[in-house]
Amino acid sequence: MEGQMLPASALLTILGFCFSLAITRKMQLYSLKTRQALEKPSLAEWVDAADCVVTTAFMLVLAVLCVVGTHNLWSLHSLEGRWEMSDPSIEWFLSLYVTRMALHLPILFITTQDNKGMLAMMTTHHVLSAACFGYGLTTGRMHFWGALAGCCEVTSVPLNLLFALQALAPDDAIKTSTALTGLLTWLSFIVFRLMLFPFWLWQFWVDITHYPEKTWEQVTVVERYVYPAVALLLLALSTTWFIPMTTKLLEAVGLKG
Repeated sequence: MEGQMLPASALLTILGFCFSLAITRKMQLYSLKTRQALEKPSLAEWVDAADCVVTTAFMLVLAVLCVVGTHNLWSLHSLEGRWEMSDPSIEWFLSLYVTRMALHLPILFITTQDNKGMLAMMTTHHVLSAACFGYGLTTGRMHFWGALAGCCEVTSVPLNLLFALQALAPDDAIKTSTALTGLLTWLSFIVFRLMLFPFWLWQFWVDITHYPEKTWEQVTVVERYVYPAVALLLLALSTTWFIPMTTKLLEAVGLKG
């Protein structure tokens, strides 16, 4: 079954994006930048709209899988559960995530070609996170840590829903939905990124300092140093993203000029 997960995940990812391209091709699209109706969307605008729609559904699936998997292993209350064991939901999460990040790179180049800073940041995010999760698939170890980090994708659900709504409808029609999804994104960032990654790093430190012979001494250099480094990088990126998000939220509620 494990050997079939990556091909199946790639097929599901491709089919999902193609379906989204097909349905958005028939719909009135709106610019995410100017918020004006697009009479003749460019390739980048069309792909961006389709990506927002399919990513909303895809991230919802990933969020459910990693939250369930994290809960299942954490509820074992054991070192083995965190370092040696896995769960079917986590294996599917890792497979879907790796294929998604790899296949999303060409889309990223199309949709962010005018924003080199965002392109560089998101490419770094995709490559490093996919490499770590892919490495975890090959070793079969530390799946709990991958799923725990993956819980950050809970924030991607309301965020991408917000983008999808903006791509498919004018502002006047989605004022309430925009406010709700914006608030949910902001609140979820606090819990599932700004609090989650410090907890990840703290629990990792507790395990390796209290039980080094069963943790630190049993894993590779990549698992010792790269995994926590990526968690730290994701915390830094999340903090960077949270600042403008907070500014926009304050502006939306009239607390900032």
